[in-house]
Amino acid sequence: MTYLTELTFFTHRVPWGLSFVLSNLITEEVQIMELTFRPTMEDLCGALFAQDKFGAIVAASPRFLGFAGAISEKTDRYVSAFTDDQHLLVRGTDGQIRCFLNTCRHRNAQLVPLGHMVNGKMVTRTGKVAPTGAITCPLHRLTYDEKGTLRTALAFPKTPCLKLHEVPIEMVGGLIFETGRGAYSQLASVMDSPGFKKFGITPFARAAKMALGFSETSEEDFGTVTFMEVFGDTDHVDDIHVSSFHQQVDMSTLELEYGEDWSVQFVGWREKTTTVAPEYQRYRGLVLARGGKPKFGAVWMSYGPNMTFEWYPLGKDESGEDQTAFVTSVCIPNGMKCKIVVEFYFPASLLATEEGWNLAQALRDAYMLTAEEDRYPCISMEKGRRTLVENKHGDEGLGPIGPQEGCVAHYYNLLGRRMKALAQREACNV
Repeated sequence: MTYLTELTFFTHRVPWGLSFVLSNLITEEVQIMELTFRPTMEDLCGALFAQDKFGAIVAASPRFLGFAGAISEKTDRYVSAFTDDQHLLVRGTDGQIRCFLNTCRHRNAQLVPLGHMVNGKMVTRTGKVAPTGAITCPLHRLTYDEKGTLRTALAFPKTPCLKLHEVPIEMVGGLIFETGRGAYSQLASVMDSPGFKKFGITPFARAAKMALGFSETSEEDFGTVTFMEVFGDTDHVDDIHVSSFHQQVDMSTLELEYGEDWSVQFVGWREKTTTVAPEYQRYRGLVLARGGKPKFGAVWMSYGPNMTFEWYPLGKDESGEDQTAFVTSVCIPNGMKCKIVVEFYFPASLLATEEGWNLAQALRDAYMLTAEEDRYPCISMEKGRRTLVENKHGDEGLGPIGPQEGCVAHYYNLLGRRMKALAQREACNV
């Protein structure tokens, strides 16, 4: 494999933070982002994942734990779906957010065992700890204070000197990451994004005022890299999402923006629709009933090797302020397969009303319809690439990049840089 690190548009070098309107570029001199890392079919069908190399890339990247909006009140707790329930986030009586491994120090049972009955109630992802901030393991009733120190162990004559394993965290607006992996430095440039300012969206900063609406998890028969490629490919929207997402957005207004570790696509609201799927018809109708045409149709952002953020309009609240839904996905690799965790966040004030819940549900249903449709290109591309490998064309490189596929090139270039960094680390450890 050949690794280059410069981002180029043919012969034009551009700085990180580049923003441009695609429709302004579709002229006789179209600028298209070049691939500086062009994986082969063999890479995409296994070599990238040999000896868990892609897993090592993900492990070295910022680890997303959740949103402050899931634990907005004192004594709220949240078990992270993004880390396979391994992390427990708690807002203490002092208002501070702390993160612990979701494991008791006694017999190592889960402190919050999701999906199990405890005291006659099903344990859910969000909930409350004790009014004092104490956390009690339901298996043997060991109780820890809000800072993780064991305070009560009824089965022992003397309380053992134990503490929960605390995980240091850092905040990017309302986003919570594990400390020490560069999340803040990588995402800080998003705060100054011209595109977000244009559409009146404050990325991440309002996440602390958002509340968790829905959490969805799916096991998929395609890999993380394929999912991220399809996520960044806007060229398939008009053909695959004919009556769904295509009816939501006006692709002629597509604007792209890049940072070193992220890319964003901004698309306007589609005014003239044709045949609209019932899910999108309901969602669009509820949005238009709350103040008319919104400022944008959708914004979606790829971050690092396996994370995405998305923003969708919700219309205006009673004061006339634009409201926005925030959706995030983490694609957890499992060899050539993956698990996708998606969470939907909405303004807390919206979810406090029946009308708001109806709108939130409508967006969730429309979104999941599009997600179901995206399974086709993901599975089809992987089968096609395996066909090439099994018929002696495994050395064939990734196909050409079109004007609407700049974010695909950006993702593979990022992956190439991460692969190069991994190789350098491995060489240093020899």
